[in-house]
Amino acid sequence: MKIAYCTDSICYAGGIQRVTIAKANKLALKNEVWIIVTDNKDKPVFPLSTKVHLVNCDINYFEDDWKSRFYILKGIIYKRKQHKKRLKEILNQIQPDIVISTGTSEKNFLPYLSVSSHPVFIREIHSNKNYRSLHAQSVFDKLLAILGDFIDYRIHLKKYDRTVVLTKEDKVVHWGKNTEVDVCVIPNPIISFGSKKASLIMRISS
Repeated sequence: MKIAYCTDSICYAGGIQRVTIAKANKLALKNEVWIIVTDNKDKPVFPLSTKVHLVNCDINYFEDDWKSRFYILKGIIYKRKQHKKRLKEILNQIQPDIVISTGTSEKNFLPYLSVSSHPVFIREIHSNKNYRSLHAQSVFDKLLAILGDFIDYRIHLKKYDRTVVLTKEDKVVHWGKNTEVDVCVIPNPIISFGSKKASLIMRISS
């Protein structure tokens, strides 16, 4: 089976990066696995199996992170077009059976791409459903959060064949009433990078 993960980057330390690499490494033992990124200037932040194919679309969304909102928006509109084109080309070369969005820059257009292998599209949600509202500071930000949630959850998410959340509580509380989305629960794996333990000595002074 051919499985393709789509995400922004695996060269920066974070939960999505750690979990994506861990799952890709494990799945690559019995499948052909790709991780397709948009921004990868350095080597993977966590050990990546040599059996996992790493492909960089070279979009570089993160270049605009320090600039003004207008410049970021302008850059995103232009770069999103490039991203769609390159990702479509890569997926049609790979001919995957399953394509997985980690919920980053590809999440709102991935299931609309025309891929000749007709893969199953899966969306992973690694955060609270209301993360936009929780991070909104100003009234404008809160309005954007409401709009973003509507576009994401009421329009684009329905195009995915399956949506994955991390906990049963999350599914029941946030997705129980949404019958238009097929939601399942897959908790994050417990990851261990070694068996060695540090030798620590605690000294208590009286």
